[in-house]
Amino acid sequence: MPVCSPLRLSLGVANAYLVPAQTGYVLVDTGDPGLTFLLFRALHRHQISPREIRLIILTHIHYDHIGGLWQVQAASGAPVMVHQTEAADLAAGRVIIPAGTYPITKRLSRAGQWIAQFCRFPGYRAEYIVSGEAQSLVDFGLNGRILHTPGHSPGSTSIILDNGDAFVGDLCPNTWYNRWFLRTHFPPYADDVDAVFRSWARLLDSPARMLYPGHGPSYGIEELRGDRVLREDKRAWD
Repeated sequence: MPVCSPLRLSLGVANAYLVPAQTGYVLVDTGDPGLTFLLFRALHRHQISPREIRLIILTHIHYDHIGGLWQVQAASGAPVMVHQTEAADLAAGRVIIPAGTYPITKRLSRAGQWIAQFCRFPGYRAEYIVSGEAQSLVDFGLNGRILHTPGHSPGSTSIILDNGDAFVGDLCPNTWYNRWFLRTHFPPYADDVDAVFRSWARLLDSPARMLYPGHGPSYGIEELRGDRVLREDKRAWD
C-alpha cells in the first residue's frame, strides 16, 4: 500500500524515515548495517520497491545512522546528500564518535573514540553536497528545505517541510533515557553544546510543528519549546 505520510523505520536504537515525495520517496538516514533487512522488510510490507527511493539524505554520518547506506544505495540506485562539513569524512570512511554531554556519556564517548581509531567503513562520495545554512529540496520533489543544525555533530542537518514535518536527526532525541532519566530532549552526545542551543533556536523559529528524531518517537515542537534545559540554561537565550 502506498505511504502517504512519513513512515518511521525503527532500526534497532535508531530511526530512518521514508518520506513521500512528488515522485517516489526520500529516505532520511539508513540505520545500522546489521538491521538493514528491517528496512527492506518494511518496504516490502508497503509494496514499495527500493528503486522508488529517489534520494537518501544523511542527517549526519554517525554509524548508527549511515551503517546501512551501502546496501540501501546499491538496491535503490538513489543519490546521497550530506552536508559539506561531513562529506570528506564520509568519503574517507572515518568512524566519528561525538563527545558526551553527561558524566556517563563522557566516559562512553572516550572509550568509543579510542576504539574508533582502529575502525573504518567503506567510503562513499555523496552526489549532493549541502553547502551553507539552507538548501531547497523542491528539485527532489519535497516542498521544504534542509537546514544546517550543528551541535550534535559539525555537519548535522534537519529537513524541514512546509507542512511542519521536521526530521531532526540527533539534535533533540526522544529516547526513554531522555524522557524518564534526563527529563530533557538535550542530546546525551554533542560536539558543541552552544551550537545545540543555537540550532534549537533555529528549529523553533522554523515552520516545524512535528519533530521526527533519530532516536525515539515523534513529538510536537511545543514540547521542545517547553524543555527544562531551555528554561534553566542561560545559554539557550544567548
